[in-house]
Amino acid sequence: MATTLRIATFNLENFDDPGPAGLPTLATRIALMRPQLERLRADVLFLQEVNSQTVNGVRTFAALDQLVAGTPYATFNRAATTVAAGTMPLDVRNLVILTRFPIASHRQIKHEITPRPAYRRVTAIPPDVGSLYDVVRREKRLLLRRDFRYLDWRYVQNPSRADYEIWTARRANGRLCGLLVLKPGSGLAPDSATVADWLASETDTAATDALLHVATRRAAEEKKVRLMAVFPEWSAEWRAFEARGFQKTPSSTWLERRLVYLLTGSPLTADVLQAHWWYALGDSDLA
Repeated sequence: MATTLRIATFNLENFDDPGPAGLPTLATRIALMRPQLERLRADVLFLQEVNSQTVNGVRTFAALDQLVAGTPYATFNRAATTVAAGTMPLDVRNLVILTRFPIASHRQIKHEITPRPAYRRVTAIPPDVGSLYDVVRREKRLLLRRDFRYLDWRYVQNPSRADYEIWTARRANGRLCGLLVLKPGSGLAPDSATVADWLASETDTAATDALLHVATRRAAEEKKVRLMAVFPEWSAEWRAFEARGFQKTPSSTWLERRLVYLLTGSPLTADVLQAHWWYALGDSDLA
């Protein structure tokens, strides 16, 4: 007996609360998009660019739940992309499948079917870093520019450049997939090496593993008892480090440090910075 199956795909274009730059509002987007989804009458619905939201410290699909509320999709089974370890969704641009049928199993294929990246120490910022920065920039909502010009100025032309080691991770085809700036001999915390800067896709677990491998190895070679990194607590990098055994330690444990900012007529607000500004220690003068 034949069964009709309606399959649809829909790119929600950075669906979030609030949306990019705060406009349009979530309510405006829902009013426009919910009728479109209902008209599809899909049995299986593939969604792209679904951002997650933090609710009580946990990343959820709160905005998506509001979008499908009151529609048949609200009761559909769901499968979605997640961070490398655990079940929390990615910060931005998740893939989500909604279906009225049971989901027997699902698999998230990232880079495990390709050779692991090779890492090496270099003496200059690689000229192709712009392509990697473009990938990372699409994943972040707000960050300091990390193109060749800035990274070269910050770490190579720096009079204290001898303090830094620059490491790259590349695929078998030569594509740059990770950049690490390390201070192996010093850190804010006693007996620590410091991750000054970090550039890798949030979803590239192999690049993260390669960069962390060399960072922890160099810290051990320098006889440091800890490796220190500073990221926003809501970031994918924070969760990736935490999933690999890193522990949260307040800066007041050793010496109180605060990242400060000055708003001078900018449309940015303190709340936006706190929620969306991605940074590493190298964004300050502390690394």
